[in-house]
Amino acid sequence: MKSYESSTTTLRAILSHPSLQRDKIEETMDAMFSATEDAKDIDETIRLAGDMGNQTVDEGELEEELKALVQEAEREKAEAADTLRVEQQQKEREAADVAREEPFSADNDDWQHIKRTEEHSRALDELATGKEASIV
Repeated sequence: MKSYESSTTTLRAILSHPSLQRDKIEETMDAMFSATEDAKDIDETIRLAGDMGNQTVDEGELEEELKALVQEAEREKAEAADTLRVEQQQKEREAADVAREEPFSADNDDWQHIKRTEEHSRALDELATGKEASIV
């Protein structure tokens, strides 16, 4: 019986160690799961990279994708220029309306607005001619 009591005491002493507590065990298992998932991701990436090395690249398809991307970029640039042009025209009309209503002086806010409108107009012209626009 003393042998059983001694074994029980030893087993309880071993099981009471902090590294064998439920929270520590769950933490260790979570870390193992995370490390296993990372290893799977790395393995899959390596496998995919190896598979891609065996594939041939269709140059024609790549060229078509490139042309489509260039056309989309040009279309977006043209749309931006059109939007800027419409906004500029609206500002010019507003400035012209204000100009008819009251005289200007160098310190008048409307005068400053007209100056900015002229600068935007020049920038729009630069954009339309392919130069880099500098809008203040």
